[in-house]
Amino acid sequence: MSAPKHIYLGNILGATGPVGPAGPAGQSAIGCNNCHFFYTSLFRYLEGTNTLMIDFGPPNFQSSCWTVGELVTITGKDMFGVDISEQAVISSINEVSRFLTIDNLTKFFHWTYSITMCHGGNIGPTGPSGGPMGATGPIGPSGNQGEDCRGCFGVSTTNLDLNNPLTVIGENATITIAEGLPCLEGARIRVHDRTLDSTSFLEGTIYSYENNQLTFTIDYKNGNSNSSSWNFGIAGIVGATGPIGLVGPEMNLNAEDKQIIFNNLGEAKGAKVFYETTFNISGEEVNMLGVLTSAPEETLDINGSLKIRLVEPIGWPYN
Repeated sequence: MSAPKHIYLGNILGATGPVGPAGPAGQSAIGCNNCHFFYTSLFRYLEGTNTLMIDFGPPNFQSSCWTVGELVTITGKDMFGVDISEQAVISSINEVSRFLTIDNLTKFFHWTYSITMCHGGNIGPTGPSGGPMGATGPIGPSGNQGEDCRGCFGVSTTNLDLNNPLTVIGENATITIAEGLPCLEGARIRVHDRTLDSTSFLEGTIYSYENNQLTFTIDYKNGNSNSSSWNFGIAGIVGATGPIGLVGPEMNLNAEDKQIIFNNLGEAKGAKVFYETTFNISGEEVNMLGVLTSAPEETLDINGSLKIRLVEPIGWPYN
């Protein structure tokens, strides 16, 4: 009987074990996040166009995450901090020069400070219009009537006599007016006579206004009215004196009318002064003046009495 044979078996694989728990989710490629932020120094416009060039030089930016024709949303702030946002399409991506371009922007300009570019979906359709406009509501109640506009003007019944020494320039004049008017100290005022055809008035600077008493310092005066009815109001400052006018022509002593003194009505009222031109024995022209005579025979020919006297000055002889 032959000896028994021994058979050796290799390692036999066991049954498959259960599936282990899932590992953590892998991270996306660097730069493929939804949005990417850029500074001013990394983008510019093609000169004369509205095409924005963005340099994707930052190391965390992957140009492969963006595609030509893709609609993107760009948001940012201008140099004044105002928010701006716009959607546009990527028109080109240049891997050699490392920039991409976005066409037809209308809101971003050269002074934009910074931008954020995001993957953007297509703009959705416009929503339906609202319902018809409602009827106009009823008119609201009227508001309360405002206060009357009050200025520094009105009528005063204070008696002012412009012939009185107290109404000369430099004096203070006081008139009675309504209370509570906006008449401020330092303002300029005119007080004008209300009498028909009167041209009399006083002007000056308001010195004080208390209750119903307004006092002003007179610096301009016209006329000599004595009245108890005056208009008053704010006045402008008298302008500067104009330049002296041209010298008028010399008096023509060869005129036909030899009367040389008239009043403003064209009459002499008895104070008749005439002249006559003649020649002396040397042949020189001589102008002679006649008072109450139209044919003077001497240099001064007075047809009437003549009085020459010394008028003593006021306070003489003690001044």
